[in-house]
Amino acid sequence: MELFSAYNFGCRLNQAELSSWIRDFEKRGIFFSKEIKKAKFILIHSCTLTKRADAEIRRFYRHLKKEYPDKKFVIAGCMSNSLRDYFYKSNVDLILDNKEKKELVKRVISHFDLKTEKSNPQKKYLSRGFLKIADGCNYGCTYCIIPYVRGKATSIEEQTIENNLKELLNYGYREIVITGVNIAYYKRELGEKGAFLKLLKKLVNIPEDFYLRLTSLDPRLMNRELLDFLIKEEKIAAHFHISIQNGSEKVLKKMGRWMPIKKYLEILDKLNKKENVLLSADYIVGFAGEDDMEFEKGKKFLEDSPLNYLHIFRFSPREGIPAAKMKHPPERIAKERYDILKNFHENRYSTFINSFINKKLRGIIINKNRVLTENYIDTLIEKTAHFNSGDMVNVLIKKESGLKAEGIIA
Repeated sequence: MELFSAYNFGCRLNQAELSSWIRDFEKRGIFFSKEIKKAKFILIHSCTLTKRADAEIRRFYRHLKKEYPDKKFVIAGCMSNSLRDYFYKSNVDLILDNKEKKELVKRVISHFDLKTEKSNPQKKYLSRGFLKIADGCNYGCTYCIIPYVRGKATSIEEQTIENNLKELLNYGYREIVITGVNIAYYKRELGEKGAFLKLLKKLVNIPEDFYLRLTSLDPRLMNRELLDFLIKEEKIAAHFHISIQNGSEKVLKKMGRWMPIKKYLEILDKLNKKENVLLSADYIVGFAGEDDMEFEKGKKFLEDSPLNYLHIFRFSPREGIPAAKMKHPPERIAKERYDILKNFHENRYSTFINSFINKKLRGIIINKNRVLTENYIDTLIEKTAHFNSGDMVNVLIKKESGLKAEGIIA
């Protein structure tokens, strides 16, 4: 039996792709293992979203190569497109860019002359299932390199997605994370504007006990019919991550993703009607056009909104994106603004968690002493031998502690 190790960097779409590769390897008798010493090869699925991501992956690769000089390495993912020459010079055994990833399993087996046999995956790689519905992007946000390394938007056929979901459910996954660069854009490259809602309606009709978590919803693509469905459907998790990026219309225009702030607020207020819902968003500070006045406008937008969880980023200029040529606020100013919004986030999220004390929520066992609720509360529980990773449970929230919750299985 052949063994391999694998590491993922970056977004949930990367996680979905790596999870799929692991299942495909294991169907061929090549099994994932955390024990690197026993691994035939090490697969690194890379991210190139920021300069920091590039640096982190280079350091990680150098560290592993130094510690395990005799191991074979495979590099896949976005950094394989943007920094292919670096990996060639670093003696990586096999480099597969995003155009080649569909053949990754076959290419690796052939390159390393691995022995295969028909088999079944031994266990779930992660506690949550990741379901890819699309790739690439047809937008041109000035801060983003993803369209350059993942290409134009391409959507996976409905039947393939449905089959993949059923496979995940058969493995025992009960939370399924829908992934793609822009999932709400599903099949719009083909002129099918209602395809995303049609897909969701088809998936939730599968007669199993599960729920779907939606990632990075683009508010520019959300109409009333879609919003009504998301609010009412019980198999859609009470957590929506909305792609907002900033709360200043001037900054949004420079980002290439302008939308009236009033419209953002209307959509958020609508989604906030779903029971127990958490509303989260990415927010970039330190971008071109963000002077003191525009920062305060953005801050007021956040205060006026029902958002209660923020992923805050300081803009990191990098080669290959239009924003690299723009003038941005000094790093010192960006850090100050980051700290202000981090404090805002912590207060909002703490208040959100506290609102659920003595309430029961459904969630997924992440490990023996953690549950992730459907509305994204990381909850510590007493270690239990009665449940396995990925099992769906009800948890009673007892207290908030350090932006986490403590609870009991109920």
